[in-house]
Amino acid sequence: MLGYDAGDVGMCLMLGCDAGDVGMCLMLGCDAGDVGMCLMLGCDAGDVGMCLMLGCDAGDVAEEMVPDNTQQSLNSQSYLAVEDPSNIPDLDEMAVAGLSFICDGIFHCNTCKISLCRWKRNDDPWKEHAKHSPACSYLRDQKGQAYITRVQEELTMNVTRPEYMEITSRIGTYDNPNWPVDQVTQRPEELAGAGLFYTGEGATVTCHDCGISFCCLPPHAEPWADHACSSPSCKYLIRMKGINFVENFEETEDMDLPVSIVSMTRFTPASILRSMKYSSEVIMAAINQHRASKRDKDIKVGDLLELISDMEGGDKIVEEDYDLPSYDEMMR
Repeated sequence: MLGYDAGDVGMCLMLGCDAGDVGMCLMLGCDAGDVGMCLMLGCDAGDVGMCLMLGCDAGDVAEEMVPDNTQQSLNSQSYLAVEDPSNIPDLDEMAVAGLSFICDGIFHCNTCKISLCRWKRNDDPWKEHAKHSPACSYLRDQKGQAYITRVQEELTMNVTRPEYMEITSRIGTYDNPNWPVDQVTQRPEELAGAGLFYTGEGATVTCHDCGISFCCLPPHAEPWADHACSSPSCKYLIRMKGINFVENFEETEDMDLPVSIVSMTRFTPASILRSMKYSSEVIMAAINQHRASKRDKDIKVGDLLELISDMEGGDKIVEEDYDLPSYDEMMR
């Protein structure tokens, strides 16, 4: 009745927060996840709303308002909302490793702010924390730098080209007379950041992790999008961009993926196509065609690219800024 988002309210109430407290905080414009975290820990709703409204970090608010609790006990309280713990590691171990439950199988570190999903029962919380966030101060204080270094070294075992794991080594491969610098629009730093090194032939680049190769010539080349189109299960891609980025390209439920980062950036098929320099009219035309078809409701980038490839003028480059529809708007 008050106009709150149902998902926000549901998240907070699922965590056991009082309905009146939830309403007070959401009415002040606070983020639902932040509200849930703080109210669940027993903080006063008025204090929470005031602090979050002023831009304070939710983890800081919670720790300040519940000063007698340790990091571990703060994390443990979040597990009251875990409905089915059978497919995740031991909850006590998760708490000790600094990981708090958020929702939908996602666990979050309040220190380094990383969020991880796709947990399996036999996963090691400390190891996964060290794999994905080696700079976390809580992790370093609890386990030591030697442990983090050892875990990071293990990541090289299944990498296709470990000599190119460092971004500087990948950048160096573009200092090659064969590199078509006048034809490629991306800078070597952008390509290397997406895990790609130059093979020395044409405009072909290769991922050091999964080994996929593809051509990066314009007009619509975009390193991360090309990488996801070609190899959506690449561990480096998922680690750097998050599983929610990859899910814009392919369903991941049936993929046997390891623990994966959830990015805080909300990607949509339209925003990804925008990064590939497609024009607004081409993107909207493809979305409208998809709506009118009897395809599955869930839009993937590949579906839109297929429609664009058959569309007259589909190669038109964007020339001006425009507002893209949100994912929810595309679903209407």
